[in-house]
Amino acid sequence: MNEFDILEIINRKLSRTEFLGNDCAKIYDYVASLPLIVTQDTLVEDVHFSLNTTNPFELAVKSIAVNVSDLRASLALPKYISISLSLPQNISKAFVEKFYEGIEAACKMYKCCVCGGDLTRSDKIVISICAIGQQIRRIEAGRQYAEEGDLVLLFGSAGDSSLGLLELSENSSSNTAFTKAHLSPEIDLDAVYKFSELPITKFCAMDTSDGLADAIYKISMASKCVLDVDVSNIPLTEDFKNVCKKFNRNIFETILFGAEDFSLLVTMNAEYARILNIPDFHIIGRVVESSENPVSVVRFGEQSYLIDEKLIKSATYKHFSD
Repeated sequence: MNEFDILEIINRKLSRTEFLGNDCAKIYDYVASLPLIVTQDTLVEDVHFSLNTTNPFELAVKSIAVNVSDLRASLALPKYISISLSLPQNISKAFVEKFYEGIEAACKMYKCCVCGGDLTRSDKIVISICAIGQQIRRIEAGRQYAEEGDLVLLFGSAGDSSLGLLELSENSSSNTAFTKAHLSPEIDLDAVYKFSELPITKFCAMDTSDGLADAIYKISMASKCVLDVDVSNIPLTEDFKNVCKKFNRNIFETILFGAEDFSLLVTMNAEYARILNIPDFHIIGRVVESSENPVSVVRFGEQSYLIDEKLIKSATYKHFSD
């Protein structure tokens, strides 16, 4: 396919095309007093996904969700999406059509639209998406705002996506809750509204795309504090336990190091945590002290880990490893 063929598909499959057609998009409908929140993520074929286990529709939905998850951690709602798409010359028309059907579905789900992008040729599929969002009200959000005495909360699951990948590695047509979590994650934006209603000026949160242990470590380091976490407070289904057993996976390690769950790890004052009414929200620990050299502790029954730099380097996903 050539560039003009792909552009024709884009304009036909997307319901909102008013920003397309120029090298730049003029975005003018923001409330001036609220900051723009910008994030960008890239998915590379055979690094972040395989066409043996996913289809173009799912791939498009996930590529949007990855970015929306980061916006949520900054208490921002997605507004605009810019897509840079690199494709092999022999890519099929059906692939491009299904991909942009997925983009359209995701944009409708998250109430945003495509405002631009770029097309290039490459040996493998590369999807790089820049998402622009906006907060409901001005609030400082980041990993550095955990304070001693805060509760540690997890919004969502831990380990589901990694189990889905294991199931797909055995059977590419597997259709379970875990494979859905891996292939087509859905980001619940109700949390943005709920948290924005709280009388707080600083919000500590991070998504768990690189694993729960990674998020615990990075919040701990950025905030210079020690987190004491008990992940046995995360409800586990019998299916979760059975799939771990089937693949000889340690349940504790699956919870800690399974990546791509796109859940939300939060710390906040206990008073505010108690008035939240959000499904799938679990109190899993506490910020116990401030420290210039923090080492957090995570427990599961009689098992425990010290979450320090050595563990993170050896056990979590690394983009530039061999």
